[in-house]
Amino acid sequence: MYFDKPGIQTRQRNAVSDADGKFTLSNALNPKVLIDVTKAGYRSIEIKEMNSTDALQPITFLQILTITGTVTDAQTHKPIAKFTLMPGGAWSAQQRFVERDRFVPGVDGHYSINMRWSYPQVWVHIEASGYLPADSRIFTTEEGMVTEDIRLEPAANIVVKVLLPDGAPAAGATIYLGSATGSSIYLDDTLPKQAKYP
Repeated sequence: MYFDKPGIQTRQRNAVSDADGKFTLSNALNPKVLIDVTKAGYRSIEIKEMNSTDALQPITFLQILTITGTVTDAQTHKPIAKFTLMPGGAWSAQQRFVERDRFVPGVDGHYSINMRWSYPQVWVHIEASGYLPADSRIFTTEEGMVTEDIRLEPAANIVVKVLLPDGAPAAGATIYLGSATGSSIYLDDTLPKQAKYP
């Protein structure tokens, strides 16, 4: 449990629950505190507001949501040999995002990912070279273990020739990619890359 939160003052920074699952925090200097609670094998509880009181306050862990499935070509139905899987999350319908820094490489048309985070809704986002990206359905935190098969539609590559003002080829020009919504586009399954004209 962690208590290092901006604006929160406490003389006790962490605690470990006992055999009955209980813990006590002493000398809280605020009427309310925000806590994070973690335990191996369960979803993390993040930014949980607790009252400074002697009354027992229950906190309940949820199972880790595990999503597995296949990724295939929508036309040939063959497994896609290499693709990138990224978790998506939402606090509300207006606050949807994809966590590209938590990517998982997919191989031979199969994937599995553990959703350990405490978002109310989650999904998986799939990208593969030569295909349009795709999202799974939205999952709730209570589903536990689910299977979701995803089919990717083939897409043509973007071929561009960069020219100088006099019409000559612009060798060595650096191209930065982005989507129409302003979000980054990843060129492989590791980090954002720059495309260079040869």
